[in-house]
Amino acid sequence: MGTGVGWSATTPLWYTLQVSNKFVHVGIEKEIEYLLDISDTKRNLLKKHIAGRKEAEKELERKKLKIRKRIPEVRHDIYLTEEDCSLITKSPFNLQRYIAYYKRLWETLQENNCPYQGVADFSNANGWILPQYLPNIIEQLSVYFDVKALIVVRDPIRRLWSEVNAFYNLHDEDKLPSFEIYKELFLERIKGYHQSQYFSIIDKWEKVCPYHVIIMEQLWEGDEQEKEKQRLSDFLDYDIKNIHTNVYSPDRGPNSPMYFGLKDQWSSDKYFLPDKLYDQFLQLMPIYQQWVDRYGSLPLYWGKPYNYSAVSLNYLDEL
Repeated sequence: MGTGVGWSATTPLWYTLQVSNKFVHVGIEKEIEYLLDISDTKRNLLKKHIAGRKEAEKELERKKLKIRKRIPEVRHDIYLTEEDCSLITKSPFNLQRYIAYYKRLWETLQENNCPYQGVADFSNANGWILPQYLPNIIEQLSVYFDVKALIVVRDPIRRLWSEVNAFYNLHDEDKLPSFEIYKELFLERIKGYHQSQYFSIIDKWEKVCPYHVIIMEQLWEGDEQEKEKQRLSDFLDYDIKNIHTNVYSPDRGPNSPMYFGLKDQWSSDKYFLPDKLYDQFLQLMPIYQQWVDRYGSLPLYWGKPYNYSAVSLNYLDEL
């Protein structure tokens, strides 16, 4: 299971595990966000069913359109019928139907002699499930599946910068807001809960199932790449040989190559993050010291401004 984190290369990680190594298959969609919905309070669930779940079929159509923006290989080896898919797209919405969907997905893969070792739900929203609901969900899933979970993390400031860049402009891509708007949005977001507070996810998931933390920068580049890949292989008990392209690593900011299937990455950053601003943000984010306290040191490129110029020059050489 994936538990996030958005704008940390969860899509390249999915491509890596499903397409490049044929380790797991997600079925019809990477992120169905099902468990978060059914883990909510009964009152909120009722409101969601009335106001939101009437849109379930429309949402599926939107996801079908989104699938066209993925690399085509993710559509390989899907043998699910419309009835199978209805287990997660139509009411009633409950954990039993979620389990039935993934059991059926696994059965179809086996029936067609596919090489995958398991099935997966890569919903980033799994990381947001409240801790009071999570143990019961994992306990019930564990009756049918050998549950393991992953999180991929990126330098917290650059991750949040990508997020605010992406969201502010999401519905009006023709109008580029000023740099100052993104700066103010970042400062506003940093005051409340945000996905760069990694231990809010790690701590609760480590308590309920085998859990692995992937350092994005180290899996895709640098001297630690082979070590990081081996750590992932050891955790999965499967030899991960190939790593799919990741637009965020190396980080080229708004000059990122427009790789097909990774628009969520290359369309996010509208501006480079200046060194002075990075240093200013650094003083406002305790996650860096928390990481050192937990693991002893910071990962590759974390806690310091990024040398975009060197990467951009290398990118020009490639062209």
